[in-house]
Amino acid sequence: MAKYIEEGTNYSYIVKRMKDVNFRSLRNVSVDFTKRLPEDLSSELYKDIQHGVCQLQSEPELNMYIHALGMMHEAKLQHAFEHLAIDFFSHSSIDIIDYGCGQAIGTICYADFLREKGYSQKVRKVTLIEPSELALKRAALHVSCFFPNAEIVTILKGFDDLIDDDISVDGDVPTLHILSNVIDLADDCFNLENFTTLIKDNIKGENHFVCIEPYFGYDEEDEKLERFTELLDIDFYYNKVFTKGTFVEGREWTCCVAIGRNDYNIVVDETDIDLLLEYASEAEDRKDYKMAFEYYKLVAEQGDAFAQFKLGVCYKNGQGVGKDECEAVKWYRKSAEQGDAKAQFNLGVCYKDGQGVEKDEEEVVKWCRKSAEQGVARAQYYLGVCYSNGRGVGKDEEEAVKWYRKAAEQGDKDAQCNLGVCYKYGRGVDKNEIEAVKWYRKSAEQGNAIAQCNLGFCYERGIGIEKDEEEAVKWYRKSAEQGHARAQFNLGVCYYNGRGIDEDEEEAVKWYRMSAEQGNKDAQFILGWCYENAYGVDEDKEEAIRWYCKSAEQDNEKAKNNLIRIIAAKYK
Repeated sequence: MAKYIEEGTNYSYIVKRMKDVNFRSLRNVSVDFTKRLPEDLSSELYKDIQHGVCQLQSEPELNMYIHALGMMHEAKLQHAFEHLAIDFFSHSSIDIIDYGCGQAIGTICYADFLREKGYSQKVRKVTLIEPSELALKRAALHVSCFFPNAEIVTILKGFDDLIDDDISVDGDVPTLHILSNVIDLADDCFNLENFTTLIKDNIKGENHFVCIEPYFGYDEEDEKLERFTELLDIDFYYNKVFTKGTFVEGREWTCCVAIGRNDYNIVVDETDIDLLLEYASEAEDRKDYKMAFEYYKLVAEQGDAFAQFKLGVCYKNGQGVGKDECEAVKWYRKSAEQGDAKAQFNLGVCYKDGQGVEKDEEEVVKWCRKSAEQGVARAQYYLGVCYSNGRGVGKDEEEAVKWYRKAAEQGDKDAQCNLGVCYKYGRGVDKNEIEAVKWYRKSAEQGNAIAQCNLGFCYERGIGIEKDEEEAVKWYRKSAEQGHARAQFNLGVCYYNGRGIDEDEEEAVKWYRMSAEQGNKDAQFILGWCYENAYGVDEDKEEAIRWYCKSAEQDNEKAKNNLIRIIAAKYK
């Protein structure tokens, strides 16, 4: 627990009970308190805060500061955080030192930034340095709401009074140093050279600095900020932000943002594609998809085909970025045109399903063929399906078998099942029931429900293998439990007849019903018969009629005949 933390005030009571705390919601609380003040007092307070130059010594001053200047402060901070090195966000945990923190606006805006961007980074420790006890207590309150699991260290000192232990950085995790509107106070409020030396002597490991300074003249140079960065002797770059009259009516303002880093570990070269791809892969492994997306995007924009493919996947699945099928197609195409086999297949699937692009069977064949010729099993299977059905290409069962076989030999379970069907019926290949069973089994053992049902049928009838009704039940059940309607019906028949398993009326009806509800007309007919004859269920002529009707609508002649008979008997 922090030594200094605001407690027992109306403000703390409200803030601690907020369900969705962010900078804007905190500011709204301060705005509400400020608006309750008399107009003359409010005007006086605004003059007194002096844009943060003086210490804020009363609660109304704290509220007025965020009310009047908070939005401008937030805008500058958010802009600065956008310019931090991208690899900084790949760190799972960091520390923060907020210098002259005031109410910790810098830290809480960073929390908002992480949340907005979807970064999974955690903050381990926050050190708050501030000479105003009142502001420091409020800062600690704010940080405790945004980072409830972080260690909070409060230091009630001006910069000239700081010692080594106050800002010691252990280097175990990267540290983010936030200096927002404080360097411009140098010389007037503290010795810049001594302050900078103190920081430099006590930082270890990887450190990132965000320095924000106000301007009110476009041509003005901030010599103090320049001095600070030179004295710190690390790599900095600068960015100026110009905004007109957005927050304070009639006023133009600018700010200067200096972003700097020292890194005694690895400095990422944004042109080092191999390293960036390694970081992206590591981010994926820890399920930090936002970070992975950022790395892939950086590399994809440099023309790398693999990164373009991965970026397409990110957009397709909404990983690390909003789902956008059109963007997925865009990046798949860029990668596919460079010859990436997986991107070619995925682009073909987009054309097949009409995802992000109009359906086009010829384009499906075009891109699946390119991928299949490079050995992608799934593309080979899809190409086989196209030839089997004559979609996007002339029907050719021998070509279908050719591509099914290539995919099946790589272990594609759907291709194995389809190849088994080809052998079972002699489609594109000489009929061979033993080969059919072989490929059904390979597919079934991988969990393909259709193959499991087909293999069960082979065992039940002794097709291509010795008849074994218990094995038939085993494979029917595996398929039925995956929701395969034909297998559910066949399993019901096994229970009805006591084939491979003990006869059980209730189990038979159970599986008939599952199949019937999926639209299997044979199961619908049998279920109607069960209700008519009180088999496994209570007799219910209305239910019998209902299921006979469903089956008859699918042209089941037996159902039609039974329906006529039962209705005639009902109204005789």
